Amino acid sequence: MIEFRRSPNCLNCNDCNKKPPLFSLLNKDELELINEDRFEVSYKAGEMMFKQWPASTHILMITSGMAKIYLEGPGGINLLLKIVKPI
Repeated sequence: MIEFRRSPNCLNCNDCNKKPPLFSLLNKDELELINEDRFEVSYKAGEMMFKQWPASTHILMITSGMAKIYLEGPGGINLLLKIVKPI
């Protein structure tokens, strides 16, 4: 079961030393919007985080573990695009 909770490990997007490069394009107010709605989710190994379609409405930042990004192909054949590690 997926558990959604406020992150005790990550207190403020404005002051984060792990801030992704994409966040450097945002102003303080935009970062604050992200910070207000931010939550932490833990996944088990092999658990699906997002599906290919429809388009996602959220930002995902991996802080531990790894994730595979792949395209779902016909006949259950998937094309691995990238393995993502924490920032």
